[in-house]
Amino acid sequence: RIGVESLSLYDSDVFLFSNSARHILNLDSNGKNKSQQIKEKIIKNNPNLQVKCYSDLTLDNIRSLEKNDIVIDCSASSEVLSVLNTYTFKKDKLFVIASMNYGATDFIIYFYKGKKFDNEDYSKKILPIYKKLMEKLNLKEKDLIMQGIGCYHPIFPARFDDVSMWANMLIKTIELKYIRDFTRGCVHLRRKNLSVEVVNEWEN
Repeated sequence: RIGVESLSLYDSDVFLFSNSARHILNLDSNGKNKSQQIKEKIIKNNPNLQVKCYSDLTLDNIRSLEKNDIVIDCSASSEVLSVLNTYTFKKDKLFVIASMNYGATDFIIYFYKGKKFDNEDYSKKILPIYKKLMEKLNLKEKDLIMQGIGCYHPIFPARFDDVSMWANMLIKTIELKYIRDFTRGCVHLRRKNLSVEVVNEWEN
């Protein structure tokens, strides 16, 4: 309904029982490829949408993104950002890097418009924010249990409603940013009681 005609999904991971706490897939998808299962779910709601599935984004398949206008990364993978930083597309794209912190209290969305993603700018401006959030919670990266790319262990203190809330905020923010004239920007959101506040927002 917002005008999306095609989607490209990149994920070689399989859905596991432990993922069900924060995922739109259910136990019927246990042991099956996540992107393929998401495709089937999407097509049931919109059979006219063109959806293609790929393995994890690499230099071997990144050319498949040439026709896409927006590239959204929620993997929390430095490898994915490195791939995006290496390849130069023929046309400008809106790159969107989004992730939540431990406990899903904060959500940070980084935007960049261009033919090639600027990983250096992202690392310089966004990673320090996460570092401060980790220090605030007295956490170190080595203490966090990871399960797959970007998926915290089931005991990670966030629920499906937390992930859904940030996913909704991400879509609304992309709608607003896509039509604006800027090169890069960031929106830092924080859950506060029953509302969401903007901690910081900038673009240039």
